[in-house]
Amino acid sequence: NSASGAPTNGYGIFKTAANTFAIGRNNDSTGSSSFVMDASGNVTATNFFNRSDERLKFNIEEVDSTSIEKIEFKQYVKNGVKEVGVIAQQVQKYMPDAVLSNDTEDAYLSVNYNSVLSAKCALYEKKIATLEERLSKLEKLLCNG
Repeated sequence: NSASGAPTNGYGIFKTAANTFAIGRNNDSTGSSSFVMDASGNVTATNFFNRSDERLKFNIEEVDSTSIEKIEFKQYVKNGVKEVGVIAQQVQKYMPDAVLSNDTEDAYLSVNYNSVLSAKCALYEKKIATLEERLSKLEKLLCNG
């Protein structure tokens, strides 16, 4: 997996023999790099980290679970591949800040899955806590009854 544009075992941005672009370490023996993007725009990386430091955040508040509950995950075919995900137009109704558009009528919409999945997790945390509380009350009634 040789690459051009970066010395062997060096760090940088380079084009690989597989016609992908990579950022990271060009290692001819393993073909490893930190970030790779192919011609179709698919990205592969070891990990993705988002800055989440409290010092960067303002107006911190509870998640509005009523709107999140309406966002449904669907199974569909996109570019010939079966996938599971959300529909951007539906997300836009309930979480407009989680949808990116270039403001032209025919532009494709993009979804910030980190936001959607985090909101869904918060919703399910609340539901689990409510169910645990109800279960505890039922157990007390059964034991005392």
